[in-house]
Amino acid sequence: MAIFKKNEQKQKNKFITMGIALFILVILFLAGPAAAFTVNFSVDDDTPTIGDTITITAKIQKETTEVYDNISKQK
Repeated sequence: MAIFKKNEQKQKNKFITMGIALFILVILFLAGPAAAFTVNFSVDDDTPTIGDTITITAKIQKETTEVYDNISKQK
């Protein structure tokens, strides 16, 4: 009998865990995409060979209308 109770408890714990995970996923889905910044990488040479020097450029754009305050204020 004790074995069956342990198995029932494990099943119950699995369902609770799955329910919590599903709840978190639904909340994240309903919150919508959070794309505050977009990062684009570009390489100057599309077909480099061994030993070539390449330049990788990163372009970062702010996509939202949020205002970020400067936390460290100089006196």
